[in-house]
Amino acid sequence: MVPESFVGRGFSGLVKPEFFLGKELQNNYSVIKKLNRMNTKHTFSILIWQVKYRLKNGKAPLSVRVSVNGERAEIRTNREIPSTLWDAKAQRVKGNTEESKSINAHLETIKGSLRMHESRLVALGKTVTAELLKNEYLGLRPDRHSLCTAFEVHIKRLTEKMKAGQKAPATLDKYGYTFDKVKAFLKRCRTSTWKILDAPSSMTSSIIFSR
Repeated sequence: MVPESFVGRGFSGLVKPEFFLGKELQNNYSVIKKLNRMNTKHTFSILIWQVKYRLKNGKAPLSVRVSVNGERAEIRTNREIPSTLWDAKAQRVKGNTEESKSINAHLETIKGSLRMHESRLVALGKTVTAELLKNEYLGLRPDRHSLCTAFEVHIKRLTEKMKAGQKAPATLDKYGYTFDKVKAFLKRCRTSTWKILDAPSSMTSSIIFSR
């Protein structure tokens, strides 16, 4: 189903829907992606290959090569196998052993994740590059912040509002207490680099969107 905003009128350039945060995106996702691909003449491919020149102890690592409009980026799979077990044509590990099944499943997960990120970027009207896609997959986005950074920013805003008489001191105390608990938890788990998008939505929404 074509979005109502497209009916009866032409369009040019990339489609940048305002409804991309709601359920409507899910219903019209394929339409938006198709239209954006038509406008950008976008090419995208994924190749899994074995880096044989890095052969060590009879095994060579597997790498993922992402190509977007002729530009390439490499992603490590952190998996290595004997060269005799690699099927270059099928881009899969040969055999039915538990190890081969596990590696093949891992490779499929990587490919699926890359396709998901590529589709999302295209649907949002972003200019997709191989490096951008690689960074999206690895979670290296400049707009992502640690959970602790989110708390610090929000507490700073609350402090300013409290000084202006817009927030009660008790509210600031509540967030300060919660922040202390979160830091203690992260320290115990040794996950101080935990990204904000990895946190439960109920937690992040109360931190970021609370006014």
